[in-house]
Amino acid sequence: MLDEVIGLQQLKVLHLNDTKMALGSHRDIHTRIGEGIIPSVGLRTILIDPRVAHVSVLLETPIKTDDKDKEDWEHDAQQIAIARTLMQHHIPS
Repeated sequence: MLDEVIGLQQLKVLHLNDTKMALGSHRDIHTRIGEGIIPSVGLRTILIDPRVAHVSVLLETPIKTDDKDKEDWEHDAQQIAIARTLMQHHIPS
């Protein structure tokens, strides 16, 4: 549909996140990759589609914090690694 309306060549950025809410819920509740309801195969299908190879991908997931509200940057590094793996054409077994 996006391709028909504006053309995928016009798409410049994708924001990547999982979600807690189903399509049609009218709620945009982002969650970390693998912690929501979108199967990783679905995310991967979009990310490796050659029609969007020109698009920048921004990871837009909540920052994990500990009990003292300290940000867990190691967890964010893991999220980036997951995103990079999803973008590979061949996932190592």
